[in-house]
Amino acid sequence: MSSATSSETYLHSHAITHTWTVHNCGRLRLRSKVSLCSALFPAQWDEPRFQLWLTTDVDYYGYESASVFVETKSLLQGSFSLALRDPTGRDIAQTSCNTKAAARITCEKKALLGGGGAANTSNDAVLASAACGTEDNDRFSLIILFKFEYMTDRSGGPDEPPGSPLLGLLPGILDSASFGDVEIRVGQRSLRAHSDLLGRLSPVFAAMLSGETREATGRVIVIEDLSYEAVRQLVEYLYAGTLSGLVHGAADLYAAADKYGVSQVKQACARQLSNALTPDNALRVFELAVRHSDRDLSRDSARFI
Repeated sequence: MSSATSSETYLHSHAITHTWTVHNCGRLRLRSKVSLCSALFPAQWDEPRFQLWLTTDVDYYGYESASVFVETKSLLQGSFSLALRDPTGRDIAQTSCNTKAAARITCEKKALLGGGGAANTSNDAVLASAACGTEDNDRFSLIILFKFEYMTDRSGGPDEPPGSPLLGLLPGILDSASFGDVEIRVGQRSLRAHSDLLGRLSPVFAAMLSGETREATGRVIVIEDLSYEAVRQLVEYLYAGTLSGLVHGAADLYAAADKYGVSQVKQACARQLSNALTPDNALRVFELAVRHSDRDLSRDSARFI
C-alpha cells in the first residue's frame, strides 16, 4: 500500500516600519572590530524574526567605519529589501538580499554619529552619504523600512502575522457582478476587480485602464493568451498579498506575472520553478526562462540539461 501527500506553496508579503534607537554611542570611539549592540524585530511575532547588529571596524589605514547588519533568524525561502532613513526622513541607504544571507550597510563612523561624511564603498551593499545621527552624539536613531517575502506551505513553516480578512471571501466576491468596476474576461470565464487596484498592481493594467483606451472606456479587459487560473491568482494577490497553488501552476503564473509586470509574483514563481528542477523538466523550464529573458532561471535550469 502506498500513500501520497501533496502540499501547496504560498507567498507572503509584509512591510514593517521599525525605529531602532541605540544609546551610549560614545563606545564607538573606543572600540573596534566588535559587535556593540543588537536587537530583534519585529518583537510581536515569534517568526519570522530578524536580527539587527551594529558593529565597528578600523582598516589598515586607520579608516573607522560602522556597519548595520540585518540577519534572518528563521529558515525562510524568499528575499527582503531594506531602506534606512534618519529621524528627519532623509534616505541613508537601501539594499536587498536573499533571506539566507545578511544585508550589510556600512558608513563612516562620524556619519553614523551625526557628523556627516561619505559612505564607505562595499561590494555587498548599496550605500549613501547622508548622515544618520541625531544632534545628541551619544545616541542615534534609524528608521528601518523593511519589506520581506517568504514562502511556506499550509502544513508548516513560520508563524505568520494575521492575514487579510479578504482571503476567505475572495472565491465568492471576485465572481460577483456587483464587485469592482472592471471585468476581466479570460476565454469563456470572467472575474471582477477594481481598476485603481489593478493599476497599482501592474503598470500594464495601469496603461490599459487610463486615457481613451478600449479597456478604459468599456471597463472590460480581454485576455486570450493566459489561463484563467493564472489571471485569477494575480488578482487574488492584489487583494490578499498571498499566493497559492505555486507547486502545480508556477509556470503559467510566471508567464502572467511577466506579461503584466508584477515582479514580486514573477520572482516567487521563478524560485518555485528553480527549487523543483529535475532532469525531466529542466528543458521546459529553460525554454520558459529564455522566452521571458530570465538569466538566473536560465542558468539554474541549464545545469540539469
